[in-house]
Parts: sequence; C-alpha cells; structure tokens
Amino acid sequence: MREDLKDASSRELVAEQMLKDEGGHSSSMTDAELEYLEVMEEVKTISSSLVQAENAFDMVKKEIESLVQQYEEILEQIDNDDAGSSSFDSADESDMGDAESDSSENSRFERERFARRVQKAELKAEVAAREAQLAKVEVEKTRREAEIIRMQKEQELNDLKVRCICPK
Repeated sequence: MREDLKDASSRELVAEQMLKDEGGHSSSMTDAELEYLEVMEEVKTISSSLVQAENAFDMVKKEIESLVQQYEEILEQIDNDDAGSSSFDSADESDMGDAESDSSENSRFERERFARRVQKAELKAEVAAREAQLAKVEVEKTRREAEIIRMQKEQELNDLKVRCICPK
C-alpha cells in the first residue's frame, strides 16, 4: 500500500505539472485538471485505507499480545499451585487424615478452575488470530483494489500525455 501511495503521489505531481503546462484559461475543466482531481482523490483514498489497515493490524497485534500475556500468567499460576500443593500434600499426609481429602478436593477444584481459565484464554487467542487473519485479508483486498485503480489511472495518465504531446 505504501508503494501504491508513492505511485499515486508521483502521478499527482505529474498531473499538477501538466496542469501548469496547459495553463488553460477556459471556463470548463481541462483533461489535465480532471486528471489532477482524480489522482488527488486516489491519493486520499489510498492514504485512508493504509491508515485503517495499520490501525486494524496494531489493534489485533495488541490484543494477541495481551492474550498471550494472560495465558502465560495463568500457566505460571498453575505451575506454582502444582508445586506448592505437592509439597504441602506430602507434609500433611502423615498429620491429617480427613483433612487430606478436603485439601485434595480444593486442589482439584483449583486445577479445574485454572483449566477453564486457560481454555478461555486459548479461545480468546484463537478469536484474535482469526480477526488478525480477516484484517490481513481485508488489507490484501484493499491493496489489490488500489493496484487496479492505480493501473487504470496510470493508463489514463498515459493517454493524457499522448494527447498533450500529439494534439489532433
């Protein structure tokens, strides 16, 4: 898209130069003036699309980074809880008869709770990845559309150049 913007900007400068060279004093718009206005509009459209694509990409990137961070924190909590509960379980085995079953029940409950949180984080990460893919597809679609417009405008500009060089 940046290349498309660069191309459109250079065509805008060419059209502006044609406009200056033509120096028409008639009341109607000349071909060079029309071309200049069209190219200006194209530059504006491509710039806007590029900004939107970059914003969408940044937003999805930040969301993915946030979800990855949450996922890592949850995994770290699970690792810490597993390490802590195993040392307590072995120390408490000899001292606590019925309390052991309560402790293991609480531990199992905590593991299930963390497993659900991990599953939610994975689902959110998957959704964010899909959104990123959709944004990427949309950017590619916009880029193709901009390229088609660029080629059309380039052809129109070449036609105008030919008309300016070889008046009939």
